[in-house]
Amino acid sequence: MKSLKIENLSFKYPDAEQYALKDVSLEIQGGELCVIIGATGSGKSTLLRCLKPEIAPRGEVHGKVTLDGADVTTLDTRSSAMSIGFVAQSPEQSIVTDKVYHEIAFGLESIGVEQAQMHRRVSEVCAYFGIEELFERGTDTLSGGQKQLLCLAGAVAMAPDVLLLDEPSSQLDPIAAAELINAVKRLNSDLGMTVIMVEHRLEDIISVCDRLVVLEDGHLTHQGKPRRVISELAERSSRPTVIDALPTPTRIYLENRKLYADADVPLSVKELRTLIMLTGKTPAPSFRALPPKSSDETTVELTDISFRYGKNLPDVIKNLSLRAHRGEVLCILGGNGSGKSTLLSLIAGIETPHSGKIRLLGKRQKDFHDADLWRGTVAYLPQDVEVLFTKQTVKEELGPSPWGARLGLTPLSGMHPYDLSGGQKQLLGLAMVLATDPKILLMDEPTKGLDPEKRALMSDVIASLSESGVTTVIVSHDVEFCARIAHTATLFFRGTALPPAVPDEFFKGNRFYTTAERKVLAFSEKKPKQ
Repeated sequence: MKSLKIENLSFKYPDAEQYALKDVSLEIQGGELCVIIGATGSGKSTLLRCLKPEIAPRGEVHGKVTLDGADVTTLDTRSSAMSIGFVAQSPEQSIVTDKVYHEIAFGLESIGVEQAQMHRRVSEVCAYFGIEELFERGTDTLSGGQKQLLCLAGAVAMAPDVLLLDEPSSQLDPIAAAELINAVKRLNSDLGMTVIMVEHRLEDIISVCDRLVVLEDGHLTHQGKPRRVISELAERSSRPTVIDALPTPTRIYLENRKLYADADVPLSVKELRTLIMLTGKTPAPSFRALPPKSSDETTVELTDISFRYGKNLPDVIKNLSLRAHRGEVLCILGGNGSGKSTLLSLIAGIETPHSGKIRLLGKRQKDFHDADLWRGTVAYLPQDVEVLFTKQTVKEELGPSPWGARLGLTPLSGMHPYDLSGGQKQLLGLAMVLATDPKILLMDEPTKGLDPEKRALMSDVIASLSESGVTTVIVSHDVEFCARIAHTATLFFRGTALPPAVPDEFFKGNRFYTTAERKVLAFSEKKPKQ
C-alpha cells in the first residue's frame, strides 16, 4: 500500500488573481480512506487533479506531490495510469467509447494488458458493481448515474494503488449512492486501496472515513479523525460554511448540543437514533415544507406520453400524464435510468414522443417555432452544463445578463468556464439559461457540486422565480434540497410518474426517498410511550 504526500502545494490558474491552492501539505497513508470537504470554489477538485499528472490543470505550480517517495510528475504515462485512478465529477468528460464493455476495457487496452487477463478483469468489475445488464448497452443511452458507475468501474479495472474520486455520488439516486459508497468502502477495506474522495454528500461516507480534510479558500485548515475535526469546527468563533455540509444527524446534534451534554458527535442516522434512545430527548424538526401552489393555470401538460430511443428498443417513457401549474416547483425523484432526464428533454423539445401530447402555456408544443420555444418560453439547465459553454471567459458567456451578479459570478468574470469548480459551472449555466427570461424552467441535477450556501442561493432564486410566475420542473437526487424547495413532488418509476403529492405527504410516506431528518423523527415517533 503506497502513501501519498503533498508538500507545500500552491496553484494558480492562468489569468486568475488569486491562488486556488495555498501552501497545502498533507500525508495520506497507504490504505486510508480520506474525504475532502469545503465550500464551492475552495480548491477541492483542483487539489484532486493536481495529484494525477495527466489531468493536472495548467497554471502556476509550487510544491510537489510524491507517491511512495517518487515525484508523481516523473511517472511515465503507463505507471501513472496503473498507480493512480481518477473518476471525474462529470462522467461525460471521461467516456470515450460507444459501448459499456469497450469503456471498461479501454484503459486496459491502452496499457497493453493481454486479452485473457483483460476479459477476467472486465467481467469481475462488472459483477462487483452489479452492472452486468448494462454490458452491451451504448454509452450514449445511459443515465448520468449509470455513466458515473461505468467510469468508476473503468478506473477500478486498472487496479490502481490510489483511487481519486471527485463527487462520485452527485448523479446517483439515494439507493444507488449508498450502494456506490458501500462499493468504495469494500475497495478500501478488502483490497487496501487508498481512496481520496471529494464529496458534498456525506451521509454515508463520513462515519467510515479515516481522515477528514477541510479546505477553506484554498487553505487546508483542518485534518484528522472525523469526530475531532467536527468538534474543532464547532468550537470556532466564526461559524464555517462547511458546518452546513455535514451530515444531517451531525448538524441536528450540533444545533441541540445542550440536550445531549458530553455525548460523542453522531456521524450517522443510526448513531443519532441511539443517542435519542439513550437520553429520551428528541430534537424539534428544523424546517417545514412549502404549501402547495394555488394557481389553477396549467403551464406544462403531458398526456399519455410514450417515448423510446430506437424503433426496436423498449419505451423509456410509458403512457405518462403529468401537469405543473403557474409558479409551481415540481420535483421529480427516482432511480437512475428511470426516465427522468428523458422527460425533461421531451418537455424542452429536444426529443419528440412517438405518442401522446405536450402542451406548454396552453399551446401545443409542436405549434411553437424553435426560436419561440427557447426564447422566453422554456429554458433547460442540463445535467452536463458544460455543453452550454462556447466562449473563452465567464464574462463573455454572461453578456449583459444581470444574473451573473445575482449568482455571485462577477469575481470569476475573467476565468475560462472550464476552469471553474463544478458548483461554479452550475451557477454559470443557470445564469445563462435565465438570461432567456423563461416562463418554464427545467433543471436536471441543479445542485450538483454546490455547497450548502450556494444551494441556499439557488433555492432563493427558484423561490423568487416562482413568485414571479415561473414554473420550475426539477429532476434531482438531492432529497434534502427537494424537500425544502418543492411545492409538489413525485417519484418516477419504470418510465412513469406516481401521482404528485405535497412534500409533507410525499417525504413522510417514503422510507428511502426521504430526508435524513425524517428518518430520525420517524424513528422517534415509533418509540413506545412511557
